[in-house]
Amino acid sequence: MVREVAVRQKDQYDSPWKTLIDKLLPDFLAFFFPMVYKDIDWDRPPEFLDKELQKIIRDAPGGPNIVDKLVKVWLVNDTEIWLLLHIEVQSQYDSRLDFRVFGYQVRILDLHNRHVVSLVVLADDKARWKPDRYEFEHWGAGITARFLVSKLLEWKERWEEMEQSKNPFAIAVMAHLKTMETRYNPELRAEWRYRFVRRLYEGGFSREQVIQMLRFLEWVMALPPDEERAFYERVEGLDKEKKMEWVTSFEHNGMLVATREAVLGALEARFGAVSPLLAAELDGIDDMAILKRLLRRAVVDVSKPEELLNEES
Repeated sequence: MVREVAVRQKDQYDSPWKTLIDKLLPDFLAFFFPMVYKDIDWDRPPEFLDKELQKIIRDAPGGPNIVDKLVKVWLVNDTEIWLLLHIEVQSQYDSRLDFRVFGYQVRILDLHNRHVVSLVVLADDKARWKPDRYEFEHWGAGITARFLVSKLLEWKERWEEMEQSKNPFAIAVMAHLKTMETRYNPELRAEWRYRFVRRLYEGGFSREQVIQMLRFLEWVMALPPDEERAFYERVEGLDKEKKMEWVTSFEHNGMLVATREAVLGALEARFGAVSPLLAAELDGIDDMAILKRLLRRAVVDVSKPEELLNEES
């Protein structure tokens, strides 16, 4: 019998991409929209405009909320500009996406008197669907609103380029594509996930990039419980193999922080928000062996967060 790998709900699937953008925005823009990246003054920190974004979502016409991030950045010529970032994850084809992008642009202009550049990443499985504008015309009058688009399926043709890339979003795209391809093959998915983890260990990435990508891979490349356990046993062997390089690069304290964050991330992916009390208890654990055991429990064993620290559950 062919087994289908469990697929998380859309809102949960969106979350790892949103988190990566929050934590690694320069890498995101450098990978998907290099022409935008090179014009930004990165000495001036970007500002995520969460309150402004909520006004746009609240006041916009009905339908699915595809807006993910609204960011204020400064260009090298000292110009302030807002970026509207959209991600359509998995097979979320939306025939009205072009209208929605245009609608959000209009709302931003109306509410905040700001023009905005819209950047769209399409991670669906519809190869021929790639809207890049909204336009209409009657009797010579009309409007055209263009936006920049990157289609993940098109990156398949650039696989070798991604394998050589030092940008963590290359691994994110490869992981997404392989997740789609291995829906009915958990063993092959586990193998690809291991390859990506190994590359993180060997690729010279920063500590923050590694932490965020490990969480992304765990979240996106979900495995059935038996494969998940086998995967973590294999990664423990990789830990030992790369021990000196890992400790030298990220330090013991960094490893503790990363593992605590991975435990919380696994619980949040499965159950939603985790209580501050449980998070505080995790912060008090400084034994890496215990944290690794808790990570395995968080991923596959416990039926609710409260069971995590109860080893008998």
